[in-house]
Amino acid sequence: MKTYRAFGLTLESEFPLPELCETRDAPDAEIRSGSVEPRSDALSPDGREIRVRQVASGTYLDGGVGRVLVTEGTTIVVDVAPGATGKAFRQFLLGPVLRLLLHQRGALVLHASAVRIGGRAVAFTGPSGAGKSTAAGACYANGHGLVADDIVPVRHDGGDAVVPPGFPRAKLAPATARELELPRVPNSPPNGRVYYRIERRFPSKPLPLSRIYVIAEGSEPQVADVSPGEAVFSIARNTYSTRDEDAEHFERCATLAKRVDVRRLSRPPALDRLDELVEVIEHDGRQAE
Repeated sequence: MKTYRAFGLTLESEFPLPELCETRDAPDAEIRSGSVEPRSDALSPDGREIRVRQVASGTYLDGGVGRVLVTEGTTIVVDVAPGATGKAFRQFLLGPVLRLLLHQRGALVLHASAVRIGGRAVAFTGPSGAGKSTAAGACYANGHGLVADDIVPVRHDGGDAVVPPGFPRAKLAPATARELELPRVPNSPPNGRVYYRIERRFPSKPLPLSRIYVIAEGSEPQVADVSPGEAVFSIARNTYSTRDEDAEHFERCATLAKRVDVRRLSRPPALDRLDELVEVIEHDGRQAE
């Protein structure tokens, strides 16, 4: 088995994970194959939506490409579905499954992408399709470093919210990647959102989180203030939680909203205006210093 580094964790995996950086450090958690009993209530009727179920031995997920049991933030047992491709399975493992593992280990897990601007992390969040990865990719193409894509776990170090680096890949639509001149990962499918290499300027250590931008479509790239209440709800809507911890989760979101600036970022849909978007983000950062 190989060991990999991602999100501040060392993962010992029975499955190859070429998207991650290899390491020789002692593992914090293991990923291994095993038998996971199916549950009929873990998928929506059309079989498309992943649903999480708490069971006596941990938390169960069924992503169609495999069944998974995650236990105590230290063990991921995987039962790969017959016929599942390696790439589809890894996207499930490095997305919903890893998000759950980080949650079990106490992180507040944002559905977001993050970049390094100066010495701090800036996160982009919002609903699916808002342009989180696109904004991060545009910042990278303009000289900043990617911190994480799709999953941004936040921990508190003293009074600071900090974000550990994920892995140097971003999942983008091919048209976006072409506009940003990013290299495609070998053997990627020709259509749909796929991984692209985002390796230069990738950080090696956690970074303090300074701002969270909630992305919304707009005619002009611009930044606007949000109320304290909207800041909390924006974080809560875009973080992972389970139903039995709603009150505690909301309190953690409120704490984060007090420690970082939460702003609304309007993004025009046209790809040829991404450089303007980055200029607005950079200017807003300078104003906050």
